[in-house]
Amino acid sequence: MRLTAAGAAAVAAPALVPAQASAHGIGARTDLPIPEWLFVWAAVVVLIVSFAALATLWPRPKLEGDAWRPLPRPLGQVLTSRPVEIVCGALGALLLLVVIWSGLVGQQVSSANFAPNFVYILFWVGLVPVSLLFGDVFRAFNPWRAIGHAVAWSAGKAARQPMPAPLAYPERLGRWPAAVGVLVFAWFELAYWMLGVMVAFTTLALWLLAQANG
Repeated sequence: MRLTAAGAAAVAAPALVPAQASAHGIGARTDLPIPEWLFVWAAVVVLIVSFAALATLWPRPKLEGDAWRPLPRPLGQVLTSRPVEIVCGALGALLLLVVIWSGLVGQQVSSANFAPNFVYILFWVGLVPVSLLFGDVFRAFNPWRAIGHAVAWSAGKAARQPMPAPLAYPERLGRWPAAVGVLVFAWFELAYWMLGVMVAFTTLALWLLAQANG
């Protein structure tokens, strides 16, 4: 068993540690107006200072509480209505299909493919400030949630009876699947060197969306 594990690790090591890591998931500049050594050291200092400041100034979670203000009743009723939920869920499912289609049959270049641009920029970066301002926006557009509701509704109509409650999330797993997903995403964005292969990226995107399912 130990020999098998060692062999698997030896095979996987070249894939995990590429000969030349990318600076970012989409594109990289090589014509910097400053020396490369200065850029590297500045980046290291920025990372260390930012994480030290974050650990010092934000020692406890501040976004897990229920400190929120409800919208005016008429507006809240409209935004949480069933038609709006259906439209948002359908849009999320459509975007998921577009990401899958782009990753599998689109141009196999990250800068010209919709899938990495949508996931890296709009989903990964843009969703954070939107969620801070307006709350859990992803829940409304969550494609897996919309697909699950559609399947449950269709199955209930076909069976002519309510469907059983979904299985409970295993408590023993905790938040480890999400942590592993973030680490894999960071490796894929910063170290994955086969940028022309969008199939693997699409698989990762589906996994991350599943981890974010609420």
